[in-house]
Amino acid sequence: MLGGTHNKLCEKAYLVAEFHLASAGVILMLRLKEQNAAIKLRLNLRMFHLELGKAYIEDEQYAKARTHLNKVATISFLDEDDAAVLAEAKKLLNEIKNEK
Repeated sequence: MLGGTHNKLCEKAYLVAEFHLASAGVILMLRLKEQNAAIKLRLNLRMFHLELGKAYIEDEQYAKARTHLNKVATISFLDEDDAAVLAEAKKLLNEIKNEK
């Protein structure tokens, strides 16, 4: 019995893969929406711009990612982690410099 069930699942494995990809897309859309909302609430937090930049990179929206990653350098230091956030933003900018 288990062998037959396993065989049927293997035949339909593409459905599981499609569901996983669809749910990942939904999660990314929600992440972008939530990060944009967070930035509207607190414009001057470097971490929010860094996280939104990462989400845009994941979504392959490199121009928007560059906008937010460049903004990290213009915001004054408010948090003890801001130096690390700035370093990560510079690293990501360097990684995507040739992407369109």
